[in-house]
Amino acid sequence: MAKAWKRPKDPEDIADYGIDFVGTEDAPGLAFGNPVSSANYTVVSGSVAIAQQSLVDNSVAVVRTTGGALGETCELRCHIVCDDGQEFDQTAKLKIKER
Repeated sequence: MAKAWKRPKDPEDIADYGIDFVGTEDAPGLAFGNPVSSANYTVVSGSVAIAQQSLVDNSVAVVRTTGGALGETCELRCHIVCDDGQEFDQTAKLKIKER
């Protein structure tokens, strides 16, 4: 199931969004208990662009986004690889909205 980021993006913003793949015991992520060794975002749909990607504390995959057209909902997919070899994908929806 696709996740939806709660904070919309203005087309003029250069903004970061992230997915916590490890999480906590109370809110475990897909890779709970396994450090993430790599993460890669791709745009599945929409006109948003990926400016930069990073991995924070071996758990949160962060993507810096630019552009997008007013009113569209973009989808970005993040593929991760864990230290133990497990791999997971998570798709996230990003609403483009003027603020």
